[in-house]
Amino acid sequence: RVMYQLSLDHALSRIGAQELTQEDIDSLNASVRRVYDLLSDGNWHDAESIRVAARGSEGLRRMRELREYCEIQKRRISGTRTWEYRLERG
Repeated sequence: RVMYQLSLDHALSRIGAQELTQEDIDSLNASVRRVYDLLSDGNWHDAESIRVAARGSEGLRRMRELREYCEIQKRRISGTRTWEYRLERG
């Protein structure tokens, strides 16, 4: 968990563009942290639960940003077009 926390802290410090305000960055960082916390519980989560955790429609984008710093596993639910995701545990 410590290694992932260091990776997350690094990710949060790099996410965001220059034109964003500090309030925008804080909100974005909080959203990324909520997605990280959800995925790090060891369970599989679908896109809807990730959007709910992020508290907005950008949940999957926040997850993709985390992929730059954390290993995220994905699997397809058999017979469907639904994917699930979780943070890979080291």
